[in-house]
Amino acid sequence: MSAQSDDNATSGREAEAFWEPHYVRAAPGTGGPNAVLADLVAASEPDQALDLGCGGRGDALWLAERGWTVLTVDVSATALARVADRAAGAGLNDRVRTERHDLTDTFPEGAFDLVSAQYLLSPVAFERPPVFALAATAVRPGGMLLIVGMSDATRGWVVTAYTLAFGGLLLLGGRVADLMGRRRVFLVGLVGFAGASAPGTL
Repeated sequence: MSAQSDDNATSGREAEAFWEPHYVRAAPGTGGPNAVLADLVAASEPDQALDLGCGGRGDALWLAERGWTVLTVDVSATALARVADRAAGAGLNDRVRTERHDLTDTFPEGAFDLVSAQYLLSPVAFERPPVFALAATAVRPGGMLLIVGMSDATRGWVVTAYTLAFGGLLLLGGRVADLMGRRRVFLVGLVGFAGASAPGTL
């Protein structure tokens, strides 16, 4: 076994060790598709689709409801079982097929008219460029490769917007403190600060 294969095997074990307990603990997903997917694919002629890293989203079911035949993959067996259960409950099990893959090690076979990777992010080691390169080769001529993610610039926008809003509130806060009492305003402000900061940490 090569050093690269050893690295991929280690990465795969780390990914499974993180995501499988995550989905075991998480409530089963009941939501709909990613908004970008729905917007860009709604008018497309349905055919064969590959959903990479399905997680708890409803992308595969949304596509199947519109006539697509979907292969959905994830590193978590629990996430895949839940997608399969939802598909069976909706009478779509003939249109939704699941396969477990650690995408740094194995990739689904076949060619597809749509390959979708929605927020294919991970807190553990995960080399996305090679995966996206394989995803591109899986798209049939005339098909669509749809990758949606979150950049550092996006997170920066959240933090910047929060900073600007907070700076403007400082002046108002001084006036409110004079009227309500500084201790009460300080406690309320701590709660507000924690709530406003949360989006920037996700």
